[in-house]
Amino acid sequence: MAQYRKDPNDPVDIQFGNDLNPTDYIDVNLSNKVCLVCSLPFEKRKDFEYKLFQSFNKEKSALDYGFEIADIDNHLEKCILERETVIPIGQLINNLVGQLNNYLAELDRFRLALNTERNPDSMSAYTGAFKELRQTIEALSKLKTPHTLGGQIKNEAVRPLIMSMLKSMIEKLKELRGEVVEMAGEDNKSAIDSKFKAAAQSWGQHATKKHEESLAKIAEILGLDPAELAD
Repeated sequence: MAQYRKDPNDPVDIQFGNDLNPTDYIDVNLSNKVCLVCSLPFEKRKDFEYKLFQSFNKEKSALDYGFEIADIDNHLEKCILERETVIPIGQLINNLVGQLNNYLAELDRFRLALNTERNPDSMSAYTGAFKELRQTIEALSKLKTPHTLGGQIKNEAVRPLIMSMLKSMIEKLKELRGEVVEMAGEDNKSAIDSKFKAAAQSWGQHATKKHEESLAKIAEILGLDPAELAD
């Protein structure tokens, strides 16, 4: 089955299936780069992973948490080994600021000592203090930048929410189509299928547009060029 393309001018003839499979209507830029497991709140994700690894029953875990087995496989293959360690950013900043204050106090003492006794030991200690100060500033610079923060919001919040909402809507559309066909009769099934596929395709295009608008707003809030969040 061909995947949904967001460009309406795409010359490729895309055939959408009668089964209204959500993946056929979701832009590959959303579906290929989203982990629905990682988008869970931390405590819920931790609980999910604990239960999964305890029994390793992917079918039950998928059913209990509303995932597909492919979602779990994607998480296991792409996310578990590459996960960043969660760092208490606020605590780290407080510690580094405290270190900076201590180093500045030491530098002031060394400055007074150097003014009265210009010996090699004092010079070495003074240089060492500057080195520690530089290393602390480098550590601060490694904290999350607006770009990395924007990427995290995009991949762990915006994309998963849009994709899971669209999947749910198309699944409901599939149920509704079955009821409509039953009431209207098999003679009208072809026309009904066409209408429902057009609706699903329209929803997919709308979701893609909303995704792009969301990234543009995130970029605006974080002071980024929207192109920095595109991939």
